[in-house]
Amino acid sequence: TLKLWNTAASMANVDQAMLLFDNSDNIMLIGSDSGEVNKGKDQIRGWLTQIFEHASFFWEMNRIDIDYNGETAWLFVDGTMIVKFLKGETIKKPYRFSGIMVKKKKTWKWRLFDGSVPQSE
Repeated sequence: TLKLWNTAASMANVDQAMLLFDNSDNIMLIGSDSGEVNKGKDQIRGWLTQIFEHASFFWEMNRIDIDYNGETAWLFVDGTMIVKFLKGETIKKPYRFSGIMVKKKKTWKWRLFDGSVPQSE
């Protein structure tokens, strides 16, 4: 699922990204900027559509920690986010995300995605 998530974001493909979320009104995507708290498929789709109109992004995932218990998994990823703006500019910045996934028919789906830009360590 992390590879599929990275691919969908790098291609700015909203439909592909949305397929990776659980079909629940309680799913959440929390971005790293103030106010980026989105709950439910409509809000998440709207936010991703707005972002992908200007840029695509993907992650170099340097550290991945995943644990699971039955049909629920939680994860932490630390690395670099690469943002490619449609106007040609590319930026790289440290980025972390954590999340909760649920297993649906042999496929892991996001229930919670929480991204952050770490301050200097």
